[in-house]
Amino acid sequence: AGTSTINGALTTAAGSTLRVLADGNCGGATLTVRDGFTNQGRIELTSAICANSATLNVSNGTLTNAAGGTIASLTGAGGPRTLNARLDNQGTIDVAAGSILALNSGSLLNLNAGVLTGGTYRIAGTFQFPNANIVTSAASIVLDGTGSRIINQLGADALANLAVIAAGGSLSLQNGRTLATAGNLNNS
Repeated sequence: AGTSTINGALTTAAGSTLRVLADGNCGGATLTVRDGFTNQGRIELTSAICANSATLNVSNGTLTNAAGGTIASLTGAGGPRTLNARLDNQGTIDVAAGSILALNSGSLLNLNAGVLTGGTYRIAGTFQFPNANIVTSAASIVLDGTGSRIINQLGADALANLAVIAAGGSLSLQNGRTLATAGNLNNS
């Protein structure tokens, strides 16, 4: 817990874990990485003992979550999980039940003009990011459980206007999750 900064180059290799862990003894945890980097391992945002915040900031450049990489928002003892970065997801975003992963001061580069591309979004909790409005998905989306959701910064359902599952994309609804869209849903 506490605040740490990495001013030099950061490398995360396959099989490695970078954990931002807030705890009840020291409070929230914030890791700031000055320059963008590619995650090839596992990044975890979590807490222990008390519900405290865990935050990863990437000040300049892009955080690329490579194929095989995972960014995980774990429930832990509760509290907010925040990612402040320009994020390019080619791997997996994994949000545990009861957890909220908010991409606040940054953007999800995989969403362009309503089209979501790249990677897997395995959501059992809440994934929130600015201007989230997915009309076409060419990514893999797994919504696991009735509390799973993808929302924009105002709390609106990012999948309400979903109309197309494009080639290479998939949508899986698990453990009682249902989905209502504004119109027909086409599976290409």
